[in-house]
Amino acid sequence: MKYYEILYIVNPNLEQPRLDEIKKEVAAEVAKLLSAEIINHRIFGKKRLAYQIDKHKYGTYLLLHFDAQDNTRLIELNTFFKLNKAIIRQLTVRLDQRPEEDLSPEIGVLNVDERRHKESVAVPAEEPSPETKKVDIPMVEAEEVPDDDAPVVEVEAEEPSPETEKVDIPVVEVEEAPVEEGPAVEAEETTDVKPEVEPVEEKTEDKS
Repeated sequence: MKYYEILYIVNPNLEQPRLDEIKKEVAAEVAKLLSAEIINHRIFGKKRLAYQIDKHKYGTYLLLHFDAQDNTRLIELNTFFKLNKAIIRQLTVRLDQRPEEDLSPEIGVLNVDERRHKESVAVPAEEPSPETKKVDIPMVEAEEVPDDDAPVVEVEAEEPSPETEKVDIPVVEVEEAPVEEGPAVEAEETTDVKPEVEPVEEKTEDKS
C-alpha cells in the first residue's frame, strides 16, 4: 500500500452544505481513479492565506488521507482539482507510513479566530487557591477621645550627647591698626580788611 495526503483550499465564501458536497465529490473521484480507501477527510477551518489567491485573503482548508492501490492516475486526479472552480489550490504528498485516524470532532467552516474566542469564553474561571483566597476582615471603628480628657504626656528633654555638646569659643579682641597721619596743612590766616572810606565834606549854606 502507498499512503498519500492531499491538502486543498476551497473558496472561503462557501457555506457548510456546499463544502459537504465538495468533500463527497473529491472522495468519490479519489476512490474511482486510484481505487483508494479514505482514512481521514476533514475540514480544518477558515484561515488567512500567506498571500492572495484569486483575490482571496482567506481560504477553507480540507485535509484528505488515503491509501492507493494504483497510483498511475495521480495526474488525472490533479487535473480534476484544477478544473474544479471551488478549489483554489491543492497539494499532494506521499507519506512513509499509514497516518493515524483522527477521531476528534470536525471544526467546520467556523473561522479559526472566532473558534479560539469561543473556546476562551467557554473555559470557566479557576477558583482562587486557599493561599490567595480573599478574606473579608471586619472593620472596627475607633472611639474618638475628647480634647479636654486627653492625657498630657510630659517628655523629658534628653541631655546632649558628647558629640553634640556645646563648646565655648573664646572671643579674641582685634587690635585697632594705627592710623598714619599725613603731613599737616597749615591754614592761612585771613584778616578782615575794611575798605577805606573817603570823608564827606559837609556843605554849609551861606546865610548872608
